[in-house]
Amino acid sequence: MKAQVEAAGGQIRLSEQGEYTDKPDVAIVVYGENPYAEWQGDINSLEYQPATRADIKLLSALKRDGIPVVSVFLSGRPLWVNAELNQSDAFVAAFLPGSEGAGVADVLLTDAEGRAQYDFVGKLSFSWPRDLSQVQLNVGDKEYDPLFAYGYGLSYGDTDTLADNLPEDRAAFATAMGPVPLGIFESRVLDPWSMYARTPEGRVAATTNSLSDAWISITGHDYLLQDDARRIAFTGRGKAAAQIASDMPVDFSGFVASDAALIMDLRVNQQPEGDVELGMHCLPDCAGAVSVTDAMAKKPAGQWQKFSVDMTCLVKAGLQADRVSAPFVLSSAGTLDISLANIQLMPGKASEADVRCSE
Repeated sequence: MKAQVEAAGGQIRLSEQGEYTDKPDVAIVVYGENPYAEWQGDINSLEYQPATRADIKLLSALKRDGIPVVSVFLSGRPLWVNAELNQSDAFVAAFLPGSEGAGVADVLLTDAEGRAQYDFVGKLSFSWPRDLSQVQLNVGDKEYDPLFAYGYGLSYGDTDTLADNLPEDRAAFATAMGPVPLGIFESRVLDPWSMYARTPEGRVAATTNSLSDAWISITGHDYLLQDDARRIAFTGRGKAAAQIASDMPVDFSGFVASDAALIMDLRVNQQPEGDVELGMHCLPDCAGAVSVTDAMAKKPAGQWQKFSVDMTCLVKAGLQADRVSAPFVLSSAGTLDISLANIQLMPGKASEADVRCSE
């Protein structure tokens, strides 16, 4: 892109955080899903970036400053991006160009004479959702009403008739659909988080399905599918923690307001000896955790079952829910061996939690 802009007599500057000193004529914002491997259906919402919403914040800031925005959206699947469309003057679904980003520049930029080098000819091979409820959306379905129908795709000579005030009310869609959980671990740790072990020697990333040291081990475990769970064993040699965390805080205040619980599938392989705490961390330096020792000890060993903690308890223990950096932190100084799968925040489940604030 840089070569083509300069060849046409323009100037371009890369800004990974969207920062600038001199106001640009236009912002070409390339954003989208982080690289992922297809698995057993590992998202539970069509919404793009439901946790952090970092990219829409950037687009909105650019628009407030009066800068035209060209969105180049990278994804391997159709996602609900109404908010991003509303904040874009042009929107390109580039899918996954891999090493061929130059091809995107070819159709996006003109030559030195202001003429389009190549036209857009791509058409959708699937339907694009209008709202969060359109999980199944196929040509021929009853009440078929997508945002972009099968075969849609504009060229430079076409007229854009899309409104710039598409509905963005996530809460309204959630009400219509019923409670929508937020996945944290479903066969793998979901974006934007990663799994870590924290020991007296510091924090170590569990980048594979196997991590082991003197204090804690985290390994893959088969639950319903191969390696769709994690087995976490504490040795009792000192306090350690398994945590799912990110450097980017996420606002969970809506889940607290909707009486959510942190819920998971649990198998106790060895009953705890010593106190066990489950909680969350928040930025810049805060946390909320509760003891789950007694509740965990009540679970029969060797059996998979649901286990949950009322989120309000974590807030009462010090969690700032609008800036959560680690939505799962399990710690103990004693011995413990458990397996975990399907970690989620589930609205409306606080009253059914194993650990509630009244207890």
